[in-house]
Amino acid sequence: MAENVEYLLKLEKNWSIINIYVLLFVSYAEAMNSKRDYSQEERNMDEMMQAFILLLAGFLVVFVVLILLIVIVTLYSKIIRSAQSAGEKRAEKAKAASDEMQTEAKQELRSLTREEIEDDEGDIPPEIIAVIAAAVDAVYGDKPHRIRSVRHSRPARSAWASAGAMQNTRPF
Repeated sequence: MAENVEYLLKLEKNWSIINIYVLLFVSYAEAMNSKRDYSQEERNMDEMMQAFILLLAGFLVVFVVLILLIVIVTLYSKIIRSAQSAGEKRAEKAKAASDEMQTEAKQELRSLTREEIEDDEGDIPPEIIAVIAAAVDAVYGDKPHRIRSVRHSRPARSAWASAGAMQNTRPF
């Protein structure tokens, strides 16, 4: 047992509680196997000491794992929060850009006279034309583009076929 204590004192850099517990457990096991006759009380005391050391080692392992899990969950939550904040920043930038495009489209529509709008688009409201202009601007971006006219498209299906498609694709 004295050899183990000296060995522990030599370990300056590698001090860990697990090493200490293991060495204490080994020293008590060696003491139990020695040739000296122990009384029943000494054996019971040694067994209790071994049980106590084993109990402490178990508690130590459980608490180290719990602390490790706490650290992992904390780091994971920080990563998720940073990703969410980055997504919110991107969404704010996209909303600001779409607001700018809508205001530009409204200004372009205001610059046109009422007669030009009625001649070119017929019965399409100016708000719809503004939305179409914003969508075209979003698709083309910095490339030069110009909308020359906006017209109604002819339906690809009959009214009955469209009603059937609407009924069969309606959400629950």
